[in-house]
Amino acid sequence: MQDVIRTQITAALQTLGLPNVDFVVDYPTDKSAQADYFSNVALVLAKQVGQAPRQVAEQLAAVLDGQIDEVTSIEVAGPGFLNFSCSRQYFTKKLAEAIDGQNRWGGNNTEVGEKVIVEYTSPNLFKPLHVGNLVGNIIGESFTRLFELSGAEVRRANYPSDIGLPVAKAVWGLKKTRNDPSQIERLGEAYRVGNEAYEA
Repeated sequence: MQDVIRTQITAALQTLGLPNVDFVVDYPTDKSAQADYFSNVALVLAKQVGQAPRQVAEQLAAVLDGQIDEVTSIEVAGPGFLNFSCSRQYFTKKLAEAIDGQNRWGGNNTEVGEKVIVEYTSPNLFKPLHVGNLVGNIIGESFTRLFELSGAEVRRANYPSDIGLPVAKAVWGLKKTRNDPSQIERLGEAYRVGNEAYEA
């Protein structure tokens, strides 16, 4: 709908003989706004055409009235914003599309041909897992799926800390504490001792 509104505004500018400018069509950030979309086009144009923003907005609203399918009203708000309200049928249709699309809904081709590698989680095998590991996992998987939905070729990478310095810290800590490594909490305590010794 944003692209449709933008296209119609551009056409209205031509109809009114107004210059083409860069403008925004977006969702209102003010939750009290009685609109589904807004545009700042009149505010951007006002100085160039030597008119008050509301005057420009009213001209555009008059030309746009009835020109956008599924838009039930166009109102001038505040200093000169154009507010667009969509029909309930529009949202019903979009909801049905989302349900029908299931996990592929919202997909696009903006990243087709791109190759992306996403590394995430990588837990320390010598410490108990915690909520931070889960957060990293969720965020990493979310980014991965967004790239996939945009057409990119994606590889997931996870490097568990089973070699190098983490192992040395754990082994050193186990030797010092003589903890039972079969119990993850005790292993974690030994790792902490080894890590503190390393940092010292």
